[in-house]
Amino acid sequence: MSNYMPRWIIYGIDLAIVMLAFFSLWTFRDTIAVEKGVYMWYKLAIVVLIFGATSIIFRTYHGVVRFSSIGDLRRVVQAVFAATLTYEIGSIAIYAIYPYTYVAASHLWFPIFLGLMLIAGQLVFRFVIRSVFEYMVESNTIKRTRSFILGADAQSIQLTNYLLSEKSFPYKPVAFITMENGKANKSVCGIPILYLNGNMSSYMNKYKVNSLLVTKSQLDTLPREFYDKCIV
Repeated sequence: MSNYMPRWIIYGIDLAIVMLAFFSLWTFRDTIAVEKGVYMWYKLAIVVLIFGATSIIFRTYHGVVRFSSIGDLRRVVQAVFAATLTYEIGSIAIYAIYPYTYVAASHLWFPIFLGLMLIAGQLVFRFVIRSVFEYMVESNTIKRTRSFILGADAQSIQLTNYLLSEKSFPYKPVAFITMENGKANKSVCGIPILYLNGNMSSYMNKYKVNSLLVTKSQLDTLPREFYDKCIV
């Protein structure tokens, strides 16, 4: 599974949401309006250009969708608000200059409702992506291999931090294994440090562990009995 969704895909989906919202609102307006709207394709092109430009200006495609934060959502709202304001001002200006043309058929409420639909659509898109990813992570967590981490030095702690933060990695740290009695009976990153005073296989069976993760700093001190169990 890819660690992130490419920015051009996020940008393309946002523009697709713009087009879908425009078509939906246009169709609804035509069902209740006395006169049908005209120049739909021209207006759609203008709307896509306006919202596409504000998306680039406010960088709504920036970041990782599955980790969307309040800052990302704020950029979406700012971009849509700026585009809606531009669209509304343009509609008013054209209506003031050409009051007898069909340009005014879009009605002044159209940009406002379109903006509200786009805020909802783009926020829902990001919420769905994040929810699906979290569900997939929870599903994959069950299948992660329970593992010991050999040693409790800086590299071992760094490896453990990575495994805890990146849930898609196939190994789940259970405990640090040390041969230094002074480091035992402590906890790092919420993971206990166990002192190895017996056979490694018995420890692995006791904690239902299937693998031993070893960093480069531990290779020189690695006992031979660990060779067939370790992953470097």
